[in-house]
Amino acid sequence: MHEAYPEIIQVIDDFISQNGAESHKRRRDDTQFASNGVSVPQIRRAVLQKVPKLKNISESTIRRTLLPPHQGRAASNRYKSLVNAKVPPKRNDHSATDSALSHYCRSQVKQVLELAFMHEKEVVVASCDNKV
Repeated sequence: MHEAYPEIIQVIDDFISQNGAESHKRRRDDTQFASNGVSVPQIRRAVLQKVPKLKNISESTIRRTLLPPHQGRAASNRYKSLVNAKVPPKRNDHSATDSALSHYCRSQVKQVLELAFMHEKEVVVASCDNKV
């Protein structure tokens, strides 16, 4: 893909330089990190906006232009390393966000705990995650 559209590499590099974070000065290389403030879907949108000839590009193609997350693994051969930036790690923090019913669920738990403490001779309360 980068052979047909060489401007993709410059767009990705510029986008990460403007929105990402550089490595600490004590590090030996000047690798940028796309994980601070930049996601692969954001890079993809920027590429599609700035390269009008390009109709579609996958997130995995964007990911493969960056440096591999682990150099020693066999999968690192798939990465082209055309942009001096690390691949942002995949995150699974969606469950930590509040849903529309989270306030209701929390209030129900507090109400049940309050009722349990009112009748503490008949109820045993066990907290498995140190939260009461």
